[in-house]
Amino acid sequence: MLRMLVIIGLLLVMLIGLSISEYERSTLKTESYTLYAKEVSRPYRFLFLSDLHEVEFGKENARLLQKIEELDPEFILIGGDFIRCHKLRPWSGHRHRDSVEVTCRFLEAIRHRYPVYYAIGNHEERLREKAGIVHCTSGAKYDTYIQNMARADYARLEKAWEGVQLIDNTRVVREELELSGLTLDLSYFRNLLTHQRKPLTEEDIRAKLGAIQEGRYPILLLHTPLYGHEALREGEKLVLSGHYHGGTIRIPGLGALMTPQFQFFVRECAGRFEDGDGNLIINRGLGTHSINLRINDKPEISLITLRPEQERHGTGINI
Repeated sequence: MLRMLVIIGLLLVMLIGLSISEYERSTLKTESYTLYAKEVSRPYRFLFLSDLHEVEFGKENARLLQKIEELDPEFILIGGDFIRCHKLRPWSGHRHRDSVEVTCRFLEAIRHRYPVYYAIGNHEERLREKAGIVHCTSGAKYDTYIQNMARADYARLEKAWEGVQLIDNTRVVREELELSGLTLDLSYFRNLLTHQRKPLTEEDIRAKLGAIQEGRYPILLLHTPLYGHEALREGEKLVLSGHYHGGTIRIPGLGALMTPQFQFFVRECAGRFEDGDGNLIINRGLGTHSINLRINDKPEISLITLRPEQERHGTGINI
C-alpha cells in the first residue's frame, strides 16, 4: 500500500512538473536591462534573441513577432542556435532530423522591418560542418546523404540571411557601437563531463576579431557564456550569450540544474553579471532541443537600453 502511494505521489509530481514546463515553454517573458556608457551620446534600444531551435510561438511565430513589434526596437541581435542541427547518434542512424525552415520564415518576416545582426551558434556551426563548409572538429563522419541534406538546408538558410547582417568572426560599426560575433568551432562545445574545458585566450579572441576600435562601445555576440569573462577581459564592454537555455530547471538558492555541456548547479546561467566595467548578459533562450523542459525558466526576449553615462543616477551601479 505504501509503495503504491509513493508511486502515485511520484507520478503526480511528474505530471505537475510536465504541466508547468509545458506552460512555461510557451510563455514569452521580456527581461529589461539598462546600461550606461561614456562612448554613446544618445540612448540605443535593441533586442537580443537566442536559441529559438525552430520553436514556434503561435502559427508562423505570430506571438513572437507581435511582441517584437510592441517592444519596437531600433535593431535586433541574434546570438545563434535559431536552427536545429542534431549530432549524429548511434540510435538515430543516418536519418535527416535537422530543420531550418522556421528560422528562415522568421528572418524573412523581420529583416525588412528592423536591422538584424546574426551570430553563429554551435547548431549553425554543426550544419556547416555536416555540409563540408568548415573543417570537421567534432570527429563525426557524415555520409553523402547527410552532407547533401545539410548543403540544401544551408543554402536555404543563406537565402534567408539575405538582408540580414551576418557577423561571423567580424566586427561591424553601427554609429557609436561596434558589433561583433565570435564564432567557435565545435571543440569548444564538448561535453564537460568527459572532456576538459578547451581554453580560449584573449589572444585567440583578438586573432579572430581583430582589435576593438577606440571611441566606440563594443558589443560581442558570443554564443556560449563559458568564455564570456575572457572576452570582457579582452576589452569587450558588453558580451551577449545564450546556449545554456537558462539551465533548464532553475532552483532558487542553488542556481540552474544543468547546461547543454553537462555542468550542474551553475549560477551564471541567466541574467546580468558585472566584470570590471563590462557586463555579461546571458539570455535564457526561446526554445529547447533534446531536453524539452523548462521550470522556473521562461523563454526570454532581452530588451537592452544603452544610455549615455551622464544620464546615470543614484549609486553608480550598472543596472
